[in-house]
Amino acid sequence: TVVILSGLGMLLLIGLTVVLFIVLHGRRLRHRAQVVEMQLKHAGEIHEVQQEVERQTLKEIGQELHDDVGHSLLALRMDLNNLLSTRNADPVMVGMKNTLDHAITELRRLSHTLIDGRQRERPILQALAEECARLNRPGTLSVSFIADGDEPHLDPDQKVVLYRIFQEAMSNALKHARADRINVSLMNGGQVRLRIQDNGVGFSVGTDTDGHGLSSIKRRAELIGFRVHLVSAPGEGTSIILAQ
Repeated sequence: TVVILSGLGMLLLIGLTVVLFIVLHGRRLRHRAQVVEMQLKHAGEIHEVQQEVERQTLKEIGQELHDDVGHSLLALRMDLNNLLSTRNADPVMVGMKNTLDHAITELRRLSHTLIDGRQRERPILQALAEECARLNRPGTLSVSFIADGDEPHLDPDQKVVLYRIFQEAMSNALKHARADRINVSLMNGGQVRLRIQDNGVGFSVGTDTDGHGLSSIKRRAELIGFRVHLVSAPGEGTSIILAQ
């Protein structure tokens, strides 16, 4: 009886050990699956933001090429056509018209074939400075950029997301805040700090944040390890600060 009971006890102990091992192994597998799922989700969001930056940049630059340079070239071609219709065909003017037609064709092609992935390769200081210079319109919209420190050490994903947040904040300042002055600064004193300040209408913090896309800005900032600090009040403009 003792031997039988001892054997049954050993079998029970072995069975419990096997069951415990299976349970722990299952939990470990589920934990690994959750980690992989989170990594895939994070990578997917980063990729989505990167694609959004490329689409937004392409749309804005393409629209500007079409509206500004394209219209100027088309107007010049109309003037040349009028001159050619009122006088004998001058070989020089015909050559100018052909060159102009070629320039218009190339401009249209360029607006649709901007280099993919440029934002990942550009230094963030250069990207911010160029965009601020592009948006600046003397007499209508004043956009300034100040850099304090060297180019920050950010990986390509961080640069893409940070630049997209900057684009979204600038869009909010122009469309919602109706600002005519925007000051942008990027400081790198060991930790990166980006500030976008406008003189727009402002709003009450805590009540209108969702309507200004700030929840999206905060979520994206968390993806790259940044914190968002918001300062705004009705009639006093808005400051968005992103810091590591």
